[in-house]
Amino acid sequence: MIEGFTDYPISIQEFGRGMDQPGKCAAIRAVKVLSYDGKGKVVAEVEGFRDSRFRIPAGRVFAERGRMGDVRPIGEDVLATLAAAA
Repeated sequence: MIEGFTDYPISIQEFGRGMDQPGKCAAIRAVKVLSYDGKGKVVAEVEGFRDSRFRIPAGRVFAERGRMGDVRPIGEDVLATLAAAA
């Protein structure tokens, strides 16, 4: 598991009030990256969405709190350690 942050929008209808609004910036949330597919996607538990896992772009997972373009994503070499450990 790798801990980090994402600003990727979560727009799942069943979550109702916790859903990010289209066209607006999503909240920056803590994530626990559980796996990496080696093709640019990760599976992560996202803060605020209890007992749920989401498939999000690896490029939207950051080592420090911030937004895409302001902080760097966690490197593929680091994420690949998850695939190797599986």
